[in-house]
Amino acid sequence: MALTSPRSRATFRHLGRVQCTICGRFFTGLSGTVLNKTGLEPAGYVLLCLLLALGLGDQTIAGKLNVNRETVRRWRLRFQALERVWSEQP
Repeated sequence: MALTSPRSRATFRHLGRVQCTICGRFFTGLSGTVLNKTGLEPAGYVLLCLLLALGLGDQTIAGKLNVNRETVRRWRLRFQALERVWSEQP
């Protein structure tokens, strides 16, 4: 997918939706990633990663990000699955 206009490039960089001119589907900068549909602002992604790396519990992270504990548990599982994939690659 080519981002042909300055406006579409800016929208994509700010995690907004852009439409593919070929297939008509909509995408964001997070489409197809472990962070897709998490609903956080960009700063929230950084904070999430830092809090997970620090080993804080799901309830604590949920409070900091103002989300449900179960949501944090699902995010943690996504990251753990990704980490397993990365560790299996040569």
